[in-house]
Amino acid sequence: MSKGKYLTHYSQNLRKNMTKEEKHLWYDFLKHLPVTVHRQRVIGKYIVDFFIASKKTVVEIDGAQHFEGKHVEDDIARDSYMKELGINVLRYTNRDINTNFEGVCCDILNKICLSYGEYNTMTNIQKFFLRIGLPADMKIEKNFEFLKKIQLACVKTIAYENLDILDGKPLSLDADDLFEKIVVQGRGGYCFEVNGLLSHILKEMGFHVDDYFARYLRGETETPMRRHRILAVQCDDGRFFCDIGIGQPAPRYPVKMEEGIPQPQFDEVYKFEKDAEFGWILYDLHEGQWRKFISFTEEIQYEVDFVQPSFFCEAHPSSPFNKVPMIAIKTEKGRKTLDNRTFKVFEDGKLSHIEENISDERFYNVLNEEFFINYKK
Repeated sequence: MSKGKYLTHYSQNLRKNMTKEEKHLWYDFLKHLPVTVHRQRVIGKYIVDFFIASKKTVVEIDGAQHFEGKHVEDDIARDSYMKELGINVLRYTNRDINTNFEGVCCDILNKICLSYGEYNTMTNIQKFFLRIGLPADMKIEKNFEFLKKIQLACVKTIAYENLDILDGKPLSLDADDLFEKIVVQGRGGYCFEVNGLLSHILKEMGFHVDDYFARYLRGETETPMRRHRILAVQCDDGRFFCDIGIGQPAPRYPVKMEEGIPQPQFDEVYKFEKDAEFGWILYDLHEGQWRKFISFTEEIQYEVDFVQPSFFCEAHPSSPFNKVPMIAIKTEKGRKTLDNRTFKVFEDGKLSHIEENISDERFYNVLNEEFFINYKK
């Protein structure tokens, strides 16, 4: 058998016996892209995991063996060969797929740059799903499990960030503008933006969503103004508090709006209580003690009501949002933050990595690689 025929036969066998991680990326993401993606494709003398021919991009999923001896040298040679052919290689580890799947999907989308025609064959909901690393044809179900998938994917792929405020760019809370900025351009935003986008998308999916003002109580010694936006989403199995617009530790799953019931998620626990003055109060369990986190009452708010407090956050001298970069994103194990020029990673409630006084080059690399932000000043 010639080498070419052998490679073709071997690639067919690999296609039938994909690894768990390859199957996950294929069936839950790559298969649903509006471009042709080939599995276990022969390119010259190599077989690549996935090949997006129209984008001249290879996607490789590396197991542990790729970090040992000869495999490292082979991968370098393979990547060099692809580069000579004008093909870009994107490499991810099994761990990346298993612990940061949505982040991998976002990175692939950012790198392949879908064309206007390709992108516009999709509905807004499909574009949103792809933006947060979920299958474009994901079935919409009005229950907690579906809403949980949406919120977790959002907080892991849409960064909390204030870069436009620092650049002096007026923020628009118009639904189309939010979609363009966050979904199409791959940016993040702060609570009035990201929770605004989530509200519009959920309503487009058919959910009943109430938008409320909230007070951020954690760490406050006096009653703060209502300058936070949250959602109350009605599902078939209950009404849930949703918030993807907090950079600090916060629920990665929706919290059911029922009084007095501790609701654990990851390494955190939350509960709701009702108060005659402050309405619903969300508590988080901190060092064995319940502390007030967020409060809101249920007056109906219209889109125009959020313009004034957002402008305050953008422009007022006392606003904390117009001073230095405030950037954060959640992970399965915790969160990442970029406060001014200090980059931190928290896992299981503890600081696991820190870089201080990072350079301009590192700052922009971190924005792209760690927070999935496509930002150009």
